[in-house]
Amino acid sequence: MSRRFRWLALLSLLTSLSSFAATPDEKEAAARFQRGVGLYKDGDFEAALTEFRQAYRLAPIFEVLYNLGLTQRRLYQYGPAVKSLNDYLVEGGKKITPLRRELVRKELDEIRALTAAVTLVISGEGEATITVDGEEVGKTPLQEPLLLRPGKRVITATRGEETASETTALLTGSAVTVTLEPKRAEGKLIINSDPPNALVSIDGTLQGETPVVVVVGVGAHTITADRDGHLTASLEVAVTPGQARSVTIKLTPGSAFEGGVSTSAGPKAVPVVGLIVSGAGLALIGGAVAFHFQAQGAAKQTSTLFDQGGTFDANAQRIDATGHTASALSWVFGLAGGAALTTGAILVLTELLGHEPEVSLFFAPGGQGLGAAWRTTW
Repeated sequence: MSRRFRWLALLSLLTSLSSFAATPDEKEAAARFQRGVGLYKDGDFEAALTEFRQAYRLAPIFEVLYNLGLTQRRLYQYGPAVKSLNDYLVEGGKKITPLRRELVRKELDEIRALTAAVTLVISGEGEATITVDGEEVGKTPLQEPLLLRPGKRVITATRGEETASETTALLTGSAVTVTLEPKRAEGKLIINSDPPNALVSIDGTLQGETPVVVVVGVGAHTITADRDGHLTASLEVAVTPGQARSVTIKLTPGSAFEGGVSTSAGPKAVPVVGLIVSGAGLALIGGAVAFHFQAQGAAKQTSTLFDQGGTFDANAQRIDATGHTASALSWVFGLAGGAALTTGAILVLTELLGHEPEVSLFFAPGGQGLGAAWRTTW
């Protein structure tokens, strides 16, 4: 009996399923089954497969599995065809006549003779999705070898962000083992900046100064570049597996304020000038306090002398003069220290906000105190 005759005989026989339809689902299943038979005879195997699958979903009658197997074979889906035909034999059991069972076994033998049996060994833990030439064929662990048609086949295993592929040339009737080790797909970023020597971060992780080469995972990444005296620059890039992508980040000189917060580029420098001026102010205030206590001590000695009716001799005059000098110096140092401390605080704030002050300290004419002048670019 020819293979074509066997197909037509079985397809015609299975159309009798429609006579048993009772429920709405069974009626729809019978209609789809008959439609699938017609499409198969017309050579529209893709459409026929769709109809047979839907019919089996609505009414899982074992006879439909044979039609699925025949159609899948026509579409070179050898692995699914073998599964459908084996399921047909199992589910049909004793309901399948010896002649029919023999026909199915011959179909299975012919499929195996036309295919290569590929046993997959997938390293690592966890379920991996297996595709052949871009079409999913199952998930690990696979219970049986894949039956694939001959020729060059691209077999891929994917587990999360990890993937591995191998192109294998298959021969009919052969049995091969393919070992795949899914790894995180990676690419490379070659990062430059204009001007150079900018600090580069990728997705928030510091990578070093430009120029820099970084191995990254595939997908989208955010590159950020910082350089003193320049605005922070960011760039979104996407990397494909095995790609070496070169990018150059253009940095703009200057700094910017938004809502009183500096957005200038680069890490903030220690406010050295402001701290020095503030320290000088504190030292001057300390000196003012010391002179104040010296002046109070001299005044107390002079007052005691007058209260006791003593003689205002040369020593008393020296103590009184020292007290007046200390009092004057206390005022001078206090004013100078207050001015320096205020100036230092302003400079600290200015430097922390990212500006470059120019500071000059001077004594006012006539010895009337310490002065300061600064200029800041805003």
